[in-house]
Amino acid sequence: SGGFQYETVGSSTTNVTVVGWEGDSSEITISDTVNYNNRTYTIISISAEAFKDKANLTTVDMSRATHIESIGANAFSGSGVTTVTFPSSLETIGAGAFAGSKLSTINLPDALVTIGANAFEGTAITSVSMGSHVTSLGDSAFSGCTSLEEVTISPGVRNLGESVFSGCTSLKTVTWAPTGTNNHTIGDSVFSGCSVLESFVIPDRTTSIGDSAFSGCTVLRDIAIPDTVRTIGANAFSASGVRTVELPDSVTSLGDSAFSDCRSLTEVTLSTGIDDIPAGAFSGCTSLSKVNFAEDGLETVGTGAFQSTGLTAISFPEGVTAIGDSALADCPSLASVTLPVSLRTLGDRVMESCPSLTTINVAEGSTAFSSVDGVLFGNGGNVLLKYPAASTATSYEVPEGVTSISAAAFDHSLNLTMVDIPASVTAIGEGAFAGCSGIREILIASTELTVADGAFDLSDGGEPVSVEIFTDLEPFAESAFGDGVTVTYDEYKNYGIRSTDELLGDALIWVVVAIVLGIIFLAISVRKIKA
Repeated sequence: SGGFQYETVGSSTTNVTVVGWEGDSSEITISDTVNYNNRTYTIISISAEAFKDKANLTTVDMSRATHIESIGANAFSGSGVTTVTFPSSLETIGAGAFAGSKLSTINLPDALVTIGANAFEGTAITSVSMGSHVTSLGDSAFSGCTSLEEVTISPGVRNLGESVFSGCTSLKTVTWAPTGTNNHTIGDSVFSGCSVLESFVIPDRTTSIGDSAFSGCTVLRDIAIPDTVRTIGANAFSASGVRTVELPDSVTSLGDSAFSDCRSLTEVTLSTGIDDIPAGAFSGCTSLSKVNFAEDGLETVGTGAFQSTGLTAISFPEGVTAIGDSALADCPSLASVTLPVSLRTLGDRVMESCPSLTTINVAEGSTAFSSVDGVLFGNGGNVLLKYPAASTATSYEVPEGVTSISAAAFDHSLNLTMVDIPASVTAIGEGAFAGCSGIREILIASTELTVADGAFDLSDGGEPVSVEIFTDLEPFAESAFGDGVTVTYDEYKNYGIRSTDELLGDALIWVVVAIVLGIIFLAISVRKIKA
């Protein structure tokens, strides 16, 4: 009949499903019944792949098929269908039913309960308004619908599955006001890549926000996180347009890079429920200037947690025991850092490339770290961890007793012209003096010293640097220096900057010598007079 192919459904002798179509018309109408051999059959469904890849088919009218309850998986996928009129009886749209078709207009019936995974993926639809009975919305149901601008989600939907609207680059407005007393979840990548999404209200009773849920939502300015949310996934809001973030105390788990690259984010308030700020949580938030820590609860700060932010000062609260590698690296405006007594572990290159850093403070009572004139030391003062790059001093004498200078310890300290390294130092870390383009003299009293690659890469932006190293050691490996660094060596000869005690000691010696010489001179004079 009309090129349609039917099969009976199960053991029924009167109900059929449309399983195929061999016609070549661009428009078809599917009726409520079909007559065959003087017998009437009721059409109750469209079978899987029934119209798949029918490129010539553009319009489908099922408005008269008042008994059709389901459209099967991939039923119209890849077809040329642009317009479809659904039957009022339709309850289920199967997985991939219209995926990849040219569908541009839909009006979902109120009886609809289930929209399958990928059901409308990659279509050209511009708006979606779900009936009040939809309770199941499958993964990627509308993903890649680049013309979709407006969506109203049924209040019966409890959970938004993975990637439901991901890649909907024209989507501006989404309304979702679920009813009932059940909890809700927002799955992974639900709105990922929705670059013009202007607003979205996270419903009350939402308990989790999945990985990359709002990643790339660059114009999403304001987002309120309900006090029922416990989990925020990795990259959940990365590269979004959020301006402030206030995490309720209910949040106990924050994923890696959860708010990374949020260029408009200026202020963050953390909850007492979070004991760990994960790796890269706020990295790349170039406008972030203020972090409000909870008074207690926080224990660890992950690798790169605040890297490349706009922070000007940060004071970690008591209770923090570990700060990961590069946690504050590449912060161009960071001037002051305060570390708590509780801190026990500080990662590598934590404050690398912070050209505005003037002082590093350590809370009184710390046994793990100390600060002397704004310079940070660890391991009982034996390790020089960080010299503040913005210090105005032109020379620095590493204290006697320091045994190692950490990687990037002096990086980009542009005011330094001379550094005196005592005999106690036996190791200098990678890039320890990287970018210190003003240094012209390095005084090394050590007789045993390990120098890592790039330790004296003094060039800054390729500008040539000539440095004289005073040492009794053999010349260092070329890998210790960067391109454009010219090195000359001279014997140490105690050219170091003398300490106050040394100077006083020398003065006392000269006083004694002067007195002795005076006595001798006086004695000689007396003898001559007597003679």
